[in-house]
Amino acid sequence: MPYNKALKRTNNSWLFAPSSHIYPTHYLPLSEVLGIQKEFSMTKYILGLVLGFTLVGCKSTPTQQYQDLKIIEADLLSQRWENLERSLPLYPVHYARAGKEGCATIEYVITPSYEIKDINVISSTKQGFAKQAIHNIKQWGWSKLDKGILREPIKTSTRFEFCLESADKHCAKKSFLQNSECSGEDLIYLIGSEIKRIK
Repeated sequence: MPYNKALKRTNNSWLFAPSSHIYPTHYLPLSEVLGIQKEFSMTKYILGLVLGFTLVGCKSTPTQQYQDLKIIEADLLSQRWENLERSLPLYPVHYARAGKEGCATIEYVITPSYEIKDINVISSTKQGFAKQAIHNIKQWGWSKLDKGILREPIKTSTRFEFCLESADKHCAKKSFLQNSECSGEDLIYLIGSEIKRIK
């Protein structure tokens, strides 16, 4: 597990967090050209509109290659993944400065070659927590695993909890996790801390 790394000092305190073009080949008489020019221009305009709407529609619909896969909850807790190195994420600096806590549950597909595909944010209290969680999943030790663990892709999820410890020691209390807005059995629990500078 990575050790804590110091963040930027603010107000005499240190914040810490873990670490084809197509051309015509035939010709028409001039009279015919003049007769169809207006009609052709309108047709071209309509086709352009249709094409434009089609492209916009495709862009707004994300591709999900494995959307029909059934999710396997907490699969990474099974014995076949015992050699997977899962480091902790870093606490987002701006949230640590502001004393913000939160969570994110991320759904994703693992292929037989250990590629991470079809990443979805199931729930998240802050965009930054979800972004950090996704980055962390991609950084786990997938490349170090032996081949053959998977014969086909699987879909699973991981829940990340971000807590800043304080004098009341609330991060150690079960109620913190029980009252979370995120859910998931495969839990990565990150505890950051604010340490005042000693003069």
